[in-house]
Formats: sequence, structure tokens, C-alpha cells
Amino acid sequence: KSNNNTFISPLLIIVSPFLSENALSDNLKLELKNAVSRGVMVIVYCDTRLDIDNTKTRKKNSKEAISALKNIGVTIKVIDGIHSKSMMFETDKGVVLVEGSFNWLSAVRDKDSYFSRYEASILLVGESIRPRIESVKKLLKERSHSIRY
Repeated sequence: KSNNNTFISPLLIIVSPFLSENALSDNLKLELKNAVSRGVMVIVYCDTRLDIDNTKTRKKNSKEAISALKNIGVTIKVIDGIHSKSMMFETDKGVVLVEGSFNWLSAVRDKDSYFSRYEASILLVGESIRPRIESVKKLLKERSHSIRY
């Protein structure tokens, strides 16, 4: 549920190329768990290789994020070569697409961190964007597969 809109979608899609347990606050995990409890299917798409180290092993923070997300009922899918950062869902105000540079499930939240960066996203709301959302959902579904780590 957002501040001014009621979340009504049976589906929440988050595209975040990287995953990190450090980005999963207790509050975020609780909100995702509550959504799943209400019957919302939460799907997270990440990149196949971006969280892999030089030994071809998934990085520890990524493994921990995947485990935490799966434990609360989130479905994790991987896509070769994905780098977009998106979120799609529906509220009582219409369908919502958020696109931008923010890595939803890996970005550093501490503004004083050496790794902190300015991030921006665009929020699009309304029925006019439904065809775009459906097109993106189809592409994600066609290109993704279950995660193996």
C-alpha cells in the first residue's frame, strides 16, 4: 500500500539487476510479506551474472537476499543481460510503472556511504500505460527462468 493509493494488484513486479541483503530493510521485508499474505504475487527479476563473482559463484549478499525474499514468498527469476530498474503494479488510481536508475533491491541507502549515488525514477500512472506494462511483463516472462544458485 502506498501513502495515497490503495494497492489492488494481484501482481507486483520488481526488476532490480542486483540483489543485496543490505538493501532489504525489516520494513521492506514486512511490506512484501504482508503483500504475499494478501494474495499478491510478488516477482523479482534480476540479472543472471551481475551478482556473480570472478569464481562464478553468486555473491554472499545476493544469496542472502534471495533466501530472505524466498522465505517470505517472493518468486525470484533471472534474465540474461537485464539492467533496467522497474516496478509495476496497480492501485485504485490505475496501473503504475516506475522506471529509473534506482536499484530497488541493492542500492545503498546511506547517503554518507562512498557507494551512495544520486538516483532518479519516473512514476507513470494511468490506463494509457497499460499496453506498455503488458508488453514489458510479456518480455520479462519470455526471457526469464528460475534462479539456480
